[in-house]
Amino acid sequence: MQATFGIKNARKFFQTMEAQGKEAQKAAQAALKKEGYRLMRALQDEISEGAPGGRKFKPLSVLGAYRSRPYRRTPLRELANGVRYDLQVSGARTRCVIGFLTKRSSKSWVRIAERAQQGYETTVTPRQRRFLARWASRSLARGTMNRLAIRNISRAAVDTGDAKYFFLRKTTTRMKTPARPIIDPFWRAHERESRTNLVRNFHRKLRGERI
Repeated sequence: MQATFGIKNARKFFQTMEAQGKEAQKAAQAALKKEGYRLMRALQDEISEGAPGGRKFKPLSVLGAYRSRPYRRTPLRELANGVRYDLQVSGARTRCVIGFLTKRSSKSWVRIAERAQQGYETTVTPRQRRFLARWASRSLARGTMNRLAIRNISRAAVDTGDAKYFFLRKTTTRMKTPARPIIDPFWRAHERESRTNLVRNFHRKLRGERI
């Protein structure tokens, strides 16, 4: 659940290298770290905006939107909190990874990101069906849309215009959550720029500049 880029061998990767040995490795690591941090922040921002790599997430269903407060249709904003980056060095091999990392992100963020990117289905139980119908019925009866204490979904009452979505058909036994890709569209949009930045910052660091 990550994007990876790096330097397997600094001498081959940079054909016009201006320094050798440890200085080159240090410059490569500094360049990777800087770009990794930039990409992490970019991915966090784009997830918060609901469009990693410029590709908009499929909007939440009406039922899904009521899980959030205030009511909204843009999904997965909270996932931005789980994005991390990590610099990994092993001999001549140096790489940076960005995304939902098992060693740096919490297990829950990784699990949610995996499910979100793959899509999934959930079973609708008779109890859930009754719960949704009762929730909407009470809101319609009250008319003023007072807040209700509702576990696991939201405390906001159902708007009268949305209430019809809460009365599920008897044939509705499963609900499908569509896949919402994150890492792949993000990396496709940023890969070329990222590699350009990496080479430029590498040479700047070798010249003794601050990056």
